[in-house]
Amino acid sequence: MEWITGLIGSFSAWLRPHLGMVGLALVATLLVIYGHDLNRAFQELVKRLHFLLRVALFVLVCAFGYGAVINYLAPLLARLLASLNDLWLGPLVVGAFLLVGILAERRRYC
Repeated sequence: MEWITGLIGSFSAWLRPHLGMVGLALVATLLVIYGHDLNRAFQELVKRLHFLLRVALFVLVCAFGYGAVINYLAPLLARLLASLNDLWLGPLVVGAFLLVGILAERRRYC
């Protein structure tokens, strides 16, 4: 049992310098999985506006909105993960990627 704890600790220690990329990967993947639904909801909100205004708002939301989500949520997620101790960090990151994979599979992205 002690060797499992050591293995998890070693994996978590190896993972710590890469938490920024882990957070970015998780947030970006969730945006890919649910981006169509977000775009559809936004389209429903602006469908009565003039064409040029709709296009401008869509560009703003896609370019700046999604960019802002990635820029702010990814570091926030990385800091949250960094606050975990080594016993929880590795398994939680593996579990998060498995959950994202399951969500992608259910949405037929795999």
